[in-house]
Formats: sequence, C-alpha cells, structure tokens
Amino acid sequence: DGALTGTLAQPRADLRAAFDKVAAGGLTLTNADLVLSFRKGADASDGRVVLNSGSNYGPAHASGNFYLGGPRLRLSDVDVNAGGVAAQGDVALSNNFPSSADLTFTARQGAFLASGEANGRVRLTEGAGDQTAVLDVTGRNVRLTGQDWTLRNLSLKGQGTLDRLPFTLAADVGGANPVQFNGSGEYSRQDAAQSLTLRGGGRVREIAFTTRAPAVFAINGDGRVARLDLGVGGGVLTGELKQDSQGSVIQADMTNVEMGSLAPDLRGQVTGRVSMQGQGDTLRGSANIDLKQLRSVDAPRGLAVDGTLNADLGDNILRLRAQANDGTAVQATADVSLPVEASAAPLRLAIARTRDMSGQVAIRGQIQPIWDLFLGGAQSLSGQVNGQATLAGTLNAPRLNGRLDLEQGAFRDSATGLRLESVTLASRFNDSQAVIERFQATDGLKGEVSGSGDLGLRQGSPSTLQLELTRFRVIDNDIAQARANGRLTAVRGADGNIRLTGAVNIDEAEISPELPGSNGIVKMDVVEINRPGGDPVETEKKTAGGPQIGLDLTLTGREIHLRGRGLNVELAANARVRGTIAQPQLTGTANVVRGDYEFAGKRFVFDDRGSVILSTDPARIRLNLQAVREDPALTAVIKVTGSAAEPKIELTSTPALPQDEILSQVLFGRSAAQLSPFEAAQLASAVASLAGGGGFDVIGNLRELAGLDRLSFSGEASSLTVAGGRYITDDVYLEVIGGAERGAAVSVEWQVRRNLAITSKFGGEGDTSLSVRWRREGPRPGGDRRDRRPNPAARR
Repeated sequence: DGALTGTLAQPRADLRAAFDKVAAGGLTLTNADLVLSFRKGADASDGRVVLNSGSNYGPAHASGNFYLGGPRLRLSDVDVNAGGVAAQGDVALSNNFPSSADLTFTARQGAFLASGEANGRVRLTEGAGDQTAVLDVTGRNVRLTGQDWTLRNLSLKGQGTLDRLPFTLAADVGGANPVQFNGSGEYSRQDAAQSLTLRGGGRVREIAFTTRAPAVFAINGDGRVARLDLGVGGGVLTGELKQDSQGSVIQADMTNVEMGSLAPDLRGQVTGRVSMQGQGDTLRGSANIDLKQLRSVDAPRGLAVDGTLNADLGDNILRLRAQANDGTAVQATADVSLPVEASAAPLRLAIARTRDMSGQVAIRGQIQPIWDLFLGGAQSLSGQVNGQATLAGTLNAPRLNGRLDLEQGAFRDSATGLRLESVTLASRFNDSQAVIERFQATDGLKGEVSGSGDLGLRQGSPSTLQLELTRFRVIDNDIAQARANGRLTAVRGADGNIRLTGAVNIDEAEISPELPGSNGIVKMDVVEINRPGGDPVETEKKTAGGPQIGLDLTLTGREIHLRGRGLNVELAANARVRGTIAQPQLTGTANVVRGDYEFAGKRFVFDDRGSVILSTDPARIRLNLQAVREDPALTAVIKVTGSAAEPKIELTSTPALPQDEILSQVLFGRSAAQLSPFEAAQLASAVASLAGGGGFDVIGNLRELAGLDRLSFSGEASSLTVAGGRYITDDVYLEVIGGAERGAAVSVEWQVRRNLAITSKFGGEGDTSLSVRWRREGPRPGGDRRDRRPNPAARR
C-alpha cells in the first residue's frame, strides 16, 4: 500500500510492502516491513528507505537516504544492524558493487561470521586531499560462515587518495594451509587502470618466504597481470601471468624451492621452469623440473629420492615423462600421455577422464621410498620389487598389462596392527584379471598366510583367489590382538571393489576395554563460549580413493579374553565382520566361559550366563555380566552393564544391605561404623567409583602401580597400618602388613569352599594365629547353589 502527500511543489510518495520471509545468505528476515519514501530531503536526497524485521539472529534494521540519477546509486546516512553486522556512513553503488564509501562497521558472530570480531573504518572517496582514502580495519579469530580457515589476526591501515593509497598489512591465517604475512603495499588508480603492490614476508605452513621485489597485481579493462619474485625456503620462485579476453601467458621459474610450500605432504627441493601460452581455445606449454631429496613429510631423509619430470602440452594431449631414483636401491620410470581439455581464453586445463590414454611404467629395486612418497601414512611397504606395465583405456576404466614381483617384502597397517613379514609375491595381469601365481607371508612370529588364484580387474568379473591363514595375527592394536585360522576368498563386486569372504576361527584373542590414553580421570562435557576461531566446521570423513578391500567374514572362537578395568573374562564368540579393512564393522555376541572381576582389590567370580555384544567401537561394546563373591558374612553380587568405554556397576547382596555396608563387609569384614578414618576414605572412594563409573582413584592407581590385587590403609595417623597383597592362585591370597605398633605381619587366606575360609597369620614378634570362617545359608526359592569359582581343585 502507499500514500501520496505533500504539495505540488514538493510532492511525497510513501510505498509500504510486507514480506513473510527474505533470505540473504545466512540471514533470514521474517515479517519484514519495508517503507520506500520519495521526497526531496534537506540534503538534496531523492528519498529514504527503511526496513525493520525479525531474523534468525534477532531484530534487524536498515535505513538510508538515496540519490537517483547518473550511473551510480548513492546512499547517505546509512544505518544497518542485522545478523551481527552494524555499519553507519555513506556508500555509492555501481553495477551493484561499492564504487566509493565512507563507513564505520563492526562485525561479530552471526549470519556472516561463524566466530571472531572485525571492526574499523573504510573511506574511499574522490578528491585530492590525503584524507580522501582511509583504511583502518582490525580483526581477530574471524571465520566466515561455512569456511574452515580462520583469520586469527588482521591489521590493515592506510591513508592517502584513490590515486595513491599506501598501506600496511599484517595477517595470520589458520587452517589446512596456514599463511602469515607482514608487510606494506600501495594501491593506485589511473583512469580504468588499477594496480596493487605488496612487499614483505611471512610463512606458508612452516616455510618462510619474502618478496625479493614488490609483487604486482594489475587490472586494465579485460587485461590482468600478476608478477611474483619470492625467496621461498632458501630458494627462489619467480612467476608472471598475463591474461586478456584473447589469450593467456604463464611462466614460473623455481630454483631450490622447498616442496612443502607447494605440496603440504611432501618435502624436498624443486628446480625448473613451467610455461604455458595460447590464444582462444588453443593452449600449449611445457615443464622441465628437477626434484632433489623428495620424500613424504613423515618419512626420514634416508628414504628420499631424486627425480625429473618433463611435460609437453599440445593438441589437447599432456605427455608426462618422469623418472625417480635414490642412487642405488630403486629406479622408477613413467611415460604417459593423458587426454586433456585445454584453452587459453578462458584459461582452463583439466584431465579428460573418458578419453583414451596410453603409456608405460616400470619400477625396479627397493619400493619403500616410492611407496612412502605417493601412498605413505598409516600404511608402509618395503621390499625388492620388479614391475612393468603398459597403460591403456581411460582414467575411469583403465587397462593394464604387465607383471609385478615382490621379494623380501614387509607391510604394516598401523590402524589395525596388521603386519606382513617375509612377503613373496609373483603376479601377472592383463586387461581383465590379475593372476596371483604365488603369495606367502608371515605375521612376524609363527603365523602364516599364503594364497594363489585369479582376481578379476573388471567390475563383476570372476575371481578364484584364495588365502589360507594359519595361526595368523589378523589384528594387533591398542584395543585387540587376535590369531586365526581359516580360508578367505577374494571376489570383485559389481561396484568394482574387492571383498574378502570366508569363515575364520579365532585361536586366541585378547580384547582390552581400556581406551588408549585413559588415565582414570572422569571426563566432563565442556561447552566453550567465545572459543578462538569458533567451533570447528564438521566435515564429512574422507574415504580413501581407489578400490576398497571390503570384508564379509564370520568369526568363531572360544579363547577370547577380555582384560582391563578389573575384567578378566574368557569368552566364546560368534561374530561377523563387514565394512572394509580400513574401517571394519564387528557385530555379534560373546558369551562368558569363565572369569572374574576385580573391584576395590577384591575378586568376584563371573556367572557363565553373562554375554557381551561386540563392536569395533569400545563405546558400543555392550556388557551384560554378573559376578559373585561369597564371603562368610554375606554374598555380594556385582552387575556390570553399559559399554566397555563407560561400564556401569551395580552392587547388591544377600542379605540385603546398603552399598556402603556391602563394601565395608567385603573390604574390611566389618560394619562401616567400625572403620578407621583411612578405611572410611577407601570406602568413600569405592562408593564413588560405583556411583560414577570411575574417578581419580589415588589408592587404586597406587595399587596398580605396585602390581597388587589389594592395597589398604588403616589405623590413625600416629599408628598407620599399610596392607598389600596378591592372589597366588584363584583361591589363595597372600598379604603383607606393615606399620602400626606390633610391626610387620604376613597373612595367608585359603578359600576352601564358597562358605569356608581358613586364614593363617604370622606376626613380626613371633606370634601366630589360625582362624576359620564358616557360614551356613538356608536355601532360597529357585536359588542356584552351584559353586562357580573357576578353580576346580577348590571344589574337591
């Protein structure tokens, strides 16, 4: 709606519009009220615009006077406050882009900033005075919404005119490719020509650089020019780009430039020249590069190689000729022609993945330097290799013909702990299949794996490759160790990935619920407010490129031991493993065969009806266990549930008692009211661990450090008694007592039956004692009176 008011000499038109929702990037305006007034203002403006609304970041407001006519739209008395950004001043827009401005602003976390704060003044106006152009901008921990890099610090200051504006710049950018720069520059403008120069230095990742001559960036119409002359990591990098609507010219020269400044995963020095030039849809070029001491970032210098790379670009074909060697151990060569899509205007160079390629590759000698260079990281491979192949087909559907042999090989996957030693491989391959003539390896100990057969190289092609495991260590990491026997078959699925199928019998395995790095301290959920850089951006996990080796295995076995956090259990498992070798997914169950649980220095025998739901994630290993301790005074039962990462413990007894009374009877053989202060402190620690599933247990940590099953303190401070002991067998407990007024003593307890115990004690002053504890308990309806202690000798 609207209204027409005013006079004939000074008419006024007010137009009003309402919008339910207006989206502007990350800012969503709701219930927006827009008022557009056309009238002559005191400042000769042609009207005023006012916008008020709500938003996903609170109330939003914008207003300003506008001037019509000419090629630009000018706004004065601008006042904006929306989405975390507040700005005031004047601005002129040309082709929807600011052509002049005089604004002060503050930007905080909101629609446009995920974190941090930036503020300052930008004045870019016409005129000859030294105050017509002013830059004064600072920022700290600024991260734009949706970006994973952070501008940790920014200081941009300058003063002059639009024809010549000198400035200083200090910037520290964090992220995957951190950059620091500290220097000065100058912006200049003459008619349609604009240029920017920079001089200074900084670091790219950890590689230092400095400008040997000012860096130049210039624009004039559709023409662009950029020139660099840098000292980089002890070397020199010079480059020039010339580009317009007709064509492009690019040239770069490098002398001993550190590879880490160009590729973050590599180290070494590069020397050479790269040049490209062309007009329209024609682009030609060449590259001649020498590489010295090239290696992956985590490889020792002894595994570095030297090499050369020569490239020629023309007629939409990129020919690459490369060779690498380390002087003695390895020689690798490649001569490959790749189809490309190339043009000079616009500048474009991309691999055509669906057009034919051709080439030859060969490698002979120690493979470890080449493997670490291109495929290193969590996996390592070494050994004497002899391989050659011809390439054909396309990048999306390659065809290979050749042979690959490996002797004295060794492979290690640090994620799973998989280890292959003394690897021997003899294989040949053609367009459709790889023939494994012989494959043998050990696990570094007594385990062996061997195999032979055909492996299809095309999607859905048949495979007959079989692997035989003989007491082979299939996993060895911080969570589990296991040996297995069985036969695996490799098949290639319709998706082109290899999958291992078969049945595996676990000979022996140990699973630890103790997480790597665990220190017994209870972890707290923490919410960080005003965190520098903001909360990290959640990104999808990157999957490894190329074919993935999938798994579909059934696992059975009895001698599977779960040890850690007081658990010592033998299990019988029936499980299945899916997923991939890199990310296996374990499902199934494991039932208790025998075992015990140690809590507060006392042993509880497991009921054989317990079970564990298996997983490769400790947080998803579900426990359903029950352990019993028979003492002369009572029968205590501990139920262990929850996950292996965060077990939950519940304590009950017969006759029924409160938890502190149960623990007092189990730990000290008497009521909690009769305990000394030191014993009460131990009792409180045990009760806290029951309630919270953990805690910083000082006494428990001391007990584990000393290798004892029990450690206790009793008496008063003036006559402190310390007792520590271990179970010699499942039913014989030896304890040494020191301190107090009567000196040292040794106690031996034999749990003859679940309701009968004999204790013998020898004192430091020659006194001895023998005691017998016996308890009779009436039958319970439906109760189970079986003796479940694992030691059969105690039942005779």
